[in-house]
Amino acid sequence: MTSILSMLGSLDETRRCLRGIARKTAAALGLLGLLVMTGSMTTTAFAAPQNGTNHAKALDASEVLARISAAYREGACADRVSLVATPYPVIEGPLPARAIRRAVAIVRTARTPAHAPMTRLELGDLSICAQPGSVTAIRQGDREHAARFEIDGDPSPSKLAQHLPMLAFPQLWLALGNDTNEALTAFTGVISWESAESAASGSRRLLVVRGKSATHEVVLSALATTGRLDSFEITPIGVVGAKIVGRCTAIVPGEPPAWTIDLGARTIVKSLGELRSTPGIIEAGATILDPPLQSMDHRAWSLLGELKSRAGQRPAAAAMILFTRDASAAMIDSAMAGVLRAEVSLDLEAAAPTPLEAGAGLTPPASLLSLGVACLSPGGFDAGALAKIGDAWREGARGVLARLLPKTTPEPVMLTWTGASDELLGRLAPGSPCAVVVVSDDLRLLGVIEPEGKSGEDAVIAEQIRAIASELRWPLPPQ
Repeated sequence: MTSILSMLGSLDETRRCLRGIARKTAAALGLLGLLVMTGSMTTTAFAAPQNGTNHAKALDASEVLARISAAYREGACADRVSLVATPYPVIEGPLPARAIRRAVAIVRTARTPAHAPMTRLELGDLSICAQPGSVTAIRQGDREHAARFEIDGDPSPSKLAQHLPMLAFPQLWLALGNDTNEALTAFTGVISWESAESAASGSRRLLVVRGKSATHEVVLSALATTGRLDSFEITPIGVVGAKIVGRCTAIVPGEPPAWTIDLGARTIVKSLGELRSTPGIIEAGATILDPPLQSMDHRAWSLLGELKSRAGQRPAAAAMILFTRDASAAMIDSAMAGVLRAEVSLDLEAAAPTPLEAGAGLTPPASLLSLGVACLSPGGFDAGALAKIGDAWREGARGVLARLLPKTTPEPVMLTWTGASDELLGRLAPGSPCAVVVVSDDLRLLGVIEPEGKSGEDAVIAEQIRAIASELRWPLPPQ
């Protein structure tokens, strides 16, 4: 982004103003720098619905905002947000593919009489939790540090913006905002809401509210049936081509106590930039080698081969539950339940796509391979030890399956093992006794999740896996 800005070197006052606006947009896109992938797709499938020709009915903007806000204050809520951000073109002509930024985030909020106001954000490898008095953040791969910021009282968008100015999620304003005079986001400022309408979008009806600040135009579209956001657009005024578009899907939020971040013995740092990956760790986006796995009957087993054999209309991905002997039963239980929840939900979604998904040109949801990997030290195992690990795994799997799928007779969850724990778990989640590792069918690392074994954590893990696997679902580029 800095290089793009530097190429607009006009000295006249108008260009200086536009650069100021663009820098604010770039700051917002900084959140995508934490979790973003570049690509060559257009944003057509993600554009906000065009409602002007669908028998739109004018409504009062304040009433529509109250309806949408109420939907985010009726209990714990969570949205999976697919973001597409397009910086403005450097030169005239089509937008360069490299200028498009895409990401998937999870935004959880809770604000009811039963819950203290709080939020949990999953931004790629960055996890953030804000609750009364504090904001905490950790980064996957850095087990030694945590960022912590003190705030006065309950979290609100303006208080979060003091420490996290890159956030661009209207959900925070809707759920945690104290009044309409509070800035929607740090870079948009306070929005003056000007109009609202009810309009048809296929078989659905949307509530659409539009507004602007001195620097940005904003459109929020919500489902009339629930009031929950369906999409949003944030567009800098006077900066051609720049826009942030979010598509929102309501998901199971899990229990708010499971959203908190356990700091343990971590050293507290004062900025997100001080959260750094452990040297030698394999980070998301890298391609890993086919891990040296064996089945429980001591036969060589190829993850790459298994994924390739699943190739078809749906992209294939694997969710490996890596664990050592130090992993607690609660950690493994949370990981297994989260992986199986994700596998089932992806299968159901593939079997019955929504009209929006069917018309968006998306590839189908990933077919998820659920797999356990017992990570053992070289020479630290024998046939008896492997048998005990296998027995414990099967017993745990039976309990999880009975809880999640009580009316079915599902296949057992496969278990493999490796004697190269340091090269596998030690490079993917150093210091962790248990991790869920998600890889694509070409062994590209999509993400790593480290369970803590909290009650209700499996729902959180399941949605993290679905968000990670969503990278495989971007619209196909036009031929």
